[in-house]
Amino acid sequence: MIIVTGVDNTGKSSLVRHLSKEFDIPIAKRYHTLPPTDSWEWYIWAKHQFEHKGELIYDRFFIDELVYGPVLRNKYVASIEQMAQLSTMLVIRQPLFIYTKLPLEKIQEGFEAREQYPDVTDLGKLLNKFERVMRTWPVKELRHCTRFCYLNDPNYRRIDLVVKNYLQGGTI
Repeated sequence: MIIVTGVDNTGKSSLVRHLSKEFDIPIAKRYHTLPPTDSWEWYIWAKHQFEHKGELIYDRFFIDELVYGPVLRNKYVASIEQMAQLSTMLVIRQPLFIYTKLPLEKIQEGFEAREQYPDVTDLGKLLNKFERVMRTWPVKELRHCTRFCYLNDPNYRRIDLVVKNYLQGGTI
C-alpha cells in the first residue's frame, strides 16, 4: 500500500501516475464523490482498502480528511470513532506514506490553471494543517514515511529509490 497525500497542486497525481507506470502497480479507485457525502459508506470504503491484498497506489486517502475536513467544512466526514479506527488500521498496515510538499508560493502559481477543490485562499491553512498532521499521530507512527518535492527531484530518481526499497521490504 502506497499513499500519496498533500495539498492540491503539489504533484500528487503526476507522482502517482509515474510510480504506477515505473513499478507496475495499479492506482486504487477513488471513492466516488469528494468530499464524501455519506460518512458511513465512505468509512466502509476506506476500511475495505486496508483489507486489499497486493500493492495499490492511492492518490489521497482518508488521512486527507484530517486536513480538509476541519479546514474546509469545520468537521470530519466520519465520526471521531471511525477516524480513530482508520488511524489504527493505518498504523497496523504500515503503508509507504508519501507527503508531497511545495512552498505556498509555488502551489499558488499554478493553482488557477486547472479546477481545484479548495479555494486558493484556503491553501495556507491547508498547508499549515498538513504540517500539524504530519507531526502527530497516526502519521508519526508510520515507519515508511517520506516527504517529496518535485522541485528537488524533477526526474523522480530519489523517490523511485525510496519506493523500490519499500517494495523490497527495506526501511526508509
